[in-house]
Amino acid sequence: MYEGLTSNSDDEEDKKNTTDGDAEKGNGQESEKAEEGEGSSNAAPIHRYTSFPAEFSRPFRLLRLLPGNRDETLECQLFEASLDEQAENYEALSYVWGDASNRVSIRVNGVPFRISKNLRDALLDLRHATNTRVVWADAICINQNDSAERDSQVASMRAIYQNASQTVVWLGPEMSKKTPRAFELIQKLYNDALDVRKSGKAVERWKGKEYSKLMLDDTMEAVFMRHPWWLRVWTAQEILLARRATIVSGSCEVEWDEFCTAVNYGDELGIFQIVVLGVVPQAESWMVTAVQALKNAPSHSNPADELFYYLLRTRGRGATDPRDKIFAVLGLVSSNIQELGIHPDYHASTEQVYCEATRRLMAVSGSLDVLGVCFPFEDRVVPELPSWVPDWGSQGYVASPLIEDAHGAPRTTHASRRLPAKPTWQDDGNTLVVEGHVVDVITQLSVVADRYDEDKVWNMEEFENDYDNAPFYQELLDAFGMLGRGLGNLPNMITHVALYIEWEEFVKGLKPTNPNSGNGDLMSIYCQTLSTGTMAPGGLQETETLFKTWLDQLAPIRSLRNWKVNRIGGTFKLLSLLGYIKTTWNGYGEFLTYITPSTERRMGACEKGYLCLLPKLTQVGDKLVILKGGRVPVILRPRHDGSMEFIGEAYVHGIMNGEAFEEDKCAEMRIA
Repeated sequence: MYEGLTSNSDDEEDKKNTTDGDAEKGNGQESEKAEEGEGSSNAAPIHRYTSFPAEFSRPFRLLRLLPGNRDETLECQLFEASLDEQAENYEALSYVWGDASNRVSIRVNGVPFRISKNLRDALLDLRHATNTRVVWADAICINQNDSAERDSQVASMRAIYQNASQTVVWLGPEMSKKTPRAFELIQKLYNDALDVRKSGKAVERWKGKEYSKLMLDDTMEAVFMRHPWWLRVWTAQEILLARRATIVSGSCEVEWDEFCTAVNYGDELGIFQIVVLGVVPQAESWMVTAVQALKNAPSHSNPADELFYYLLRTRGRGATDPRDKIFAVLGLVSSNIQELGIHPDYHASTEQVYCEATRRLMAVSGSLDVLGVCFPFEDRVVPELPSWVPDWGSQGYVASPLIEDAHGAPRTTHASRRLPAKPTWQDDGNTLVVEGHVVDVITQLSVVADRYDEDKVWNMEEFENDYDNAPFYQELLDAFGMLGRGLGNLPNMITHVALYIEWEEFVKGLKPTNPNSGNGDLMSIYCQTLSTGTMAPGGLQETETLFKTWLDQLAPIRSLRNWKVNRIGGTFKLLSLLGYIKTTWNGYGEFLTYITPSTERRMGACEKGYLCLLPKLTQVGDKLVILKGGRVPVILRPRHDGSMEFIGEAYVHGIMNGEAFEEDKCAEMRIA
């Protein structure tokens, strides 16, 4: 994968990693310092790139790994080739570059070449003892100092990975005993999955001997799923475009398809997800299932929608160069990529790349779906972006876009009656101009539903100072043997769940007037707002039954009238704690899977009485607006210059399918 790497330089550290013998094998090349007038006869020569031959069709470079043992110097040969003539004659390497400052020397074409330690370790694992191996590795095969070459080679990534005989996913060097055991467990799960498939038996989740053995064993998670490879944006393209793939760590390896089968079976058993107290932490296997979902991407009517689909689903992945959050996904677009008019351009700034990509997505698709990814990060990669442009490079948890339902399916309703957006831009492209009209004004707000933080460490000492039954709590931890796998953060879980009690009280203090709300019952409106209109297979009746079951599970917490949400203290009643444990210990209310969109949002009410699910930064006085071409209502905030600031998407039950949209009221709105 391309990680914005720097090319080699002949510095003092080069000299430390180069022997006199290396210098003698320089093939007549002079050092960079010698060219600058600083050289000496002792300066070590380095590899220099040559231009691609003009006669090559789709030129690129390949690296020939010469055979050798692990303790021998890594010797390689770099050569130019035509991509059209090398199909399946090489392997493509997919890896994480690692610490940019930790560089070491190898030998390429007889002279020193400096690369990241991670890449050298990967090449050492791949090198055969007796046979030559031909690979493509971005940091070596692309001249990182040549911007024009970087642009053209990144544009060829799709073909490079598709034409390789296989992609080697390197997950780091061997971790003593953990790595072999992790690969053994994957192989066992794979074999068990095949046996179960042949037998036709149903898999019981969170039950059985295999579950009991593996539920507290995090070997597979440590070796496979916690590796940063899953969190890099380039690796998504590399694995999705592969003909076949093999996962390698040290001397261990497993076929990609076998690995996925094993993880899927582990998910069925429930070994990667411990559900405690009605809270469902994200399974550590989510990265694997997310990649598999990308392989089964739906078809799209235009390249803009296809690109947005992949951008949305690689949003949580990182990149050394934030521009690669766009460029690394372009290769996944299967057709008509030229129509988009987006090309890798490392001369452009990150702000220019993000703004232009957003403009092209809107213009080509005729929709405003991309607005659903504009999120108010505290630490922004590009602080000065217009409010209508997503900061693709920023990391952190984001609210799920409301253009999809709670289960991730495209929303079938359309707030502006499926009319196309016709955006234009002013102020050098920084101000978005679209048509729309105000529906209502925000008048009341609830607290924000912050996400449950699995990594948050609970302060037992603070609890002991405020709650004289803390020793009992520790006994509870020891009894269940779950410290560190869920129950250890019981107070944090309770705090997270209790927030919905506050929301319930907020709703009961209102008299919502949402249209088309089923039986018109207050809690029915709350139910459909929480689920953002996502229905169970049995429709509204089944959805409300699941909702009621979930509310019943909250009963022990609901009784804590004087408990403050963001604090565990003396008002935390032991009996209520035990009551909640009893009702939720072995599972969770299925309705929890319907309230995913509520995280990082808040409840609110409008002047006309609508109950709304709103962006976390909504303020009283903000406008509830429907934009032409918008699938969902949005919140805009008036600015002193007459323009508007985009705050985020909103869900308002009863007006999601055009019921409140009036085209004749639409006027131009300037969003800056």
